[in-house]
Amino acid sequence: MPNLHDLQEDFTQAIVGAGNDRIERYVLGGNLDASTRLDIYRNNVLSNYRNALRDTYPVIVGLVGDEFFNAAARIFARNTPSRSGDLHDYGEEFGGFLSGFAPAQDLPYLEDVARLEWAVHRVFHAADTEAFDLAQWSRLHEDQFSALRFTLNPAARLVDSAYPIARIWQVSQPDYVGDDTVSLEEGAQRVLVIRRDYAIELKQLSTGEYAMLRALADGCSLGAGLDAALALDAHFDVQKFMIDIVTTSTVIAVHC
Repeated sequence: MPNLHDLQEDFTQAIVGAGNDRIERYVLGGNLDASTRLDIYRNNVLSNYRNALRDTYPVIVGLVGDEFFNAAARIFARNTPSRSGDLHDYGEEFGGFLSGFAPAQDLPYLEDVARLEWAVHRVFHAADTEAFDLAQWSRLHEDQFSALRFTLNPAARLVDSAYPIARIWQVSQPDYVGDDTVSLEEGAQRVLVIRRDYAIELKQLSTGEYAMLRALADGCSLGAGLDAALALDAHFDVQKFMIDIVTTSTVIAVHC
C-alpha cells in the first residue's frame, strides 16, 4: 500500500496530469468501475477550470466565440492544473498560452487582451486598503523627495501593449453603447487598471506616466522613476503626476 503522499500524486496525475493506472487499484468498486469513477472526477475538475477561465476572460470569449474558447480552455486546463485551492487564482498563464496556440496566430492581440483581463480580475478581487495619508506627505521635506519609495495600491495594476487593448476591452463590455469599431492601427496603449468605489476603471497613460508609475511599482525611488519618465517625455509634469497618484490613492504609502 503506497503512503498518502504517493496516493495523492497518483490521483492528481490521473485527473489532470499525463495519467496513469496505478491509482485505479485503490478506487473502491461498486456500480461503476474505477476508470469511470475517475472520469467523473476528471470531467468535474476540467469543467470547473473552464468555467473559471470563462468568468475571468469574458472579452476573450466574445472575441473568439464559444467553440474556439472552449477548445483552448480544454487544452490549457489539461496542461495547467491549479496550484491553489482558490479558483480566483487560476488562469494567469492563459494569455501566454494563447500566444502559442496555433488557431490564435492570426489574432496576435489576444495575449495582451488576456493580460488586461487578468489585471482586471485581480484588481476586482484585491483587498481593500486605507487611503493615502496626506498628512504624512505634508510632513516630508523637499530634500527627501528623490529617495522616496511608494507602495502601489493592491487594487491597481499596470498593463502595456503594442495594441489598443483598452479600446478593445471598452467596446466589449455588455453595457457599452456607441461606435464599437476598433482599428489595430490605433497602436500601443499603456493602461492603469484600478478599482474605485467598487468599480473597475481603465486609465490610459502617456509614455512618461507609465514609465514612472512602472518604476515606482517596481520599488524604484522617486528620482529613478522621474529619470525613466523624462527619458521618454522631456516635458513630463512630475508635480501634476504626483498630485494625481497621491490624491486618488493610486499609491497608498510612502517610505523615506
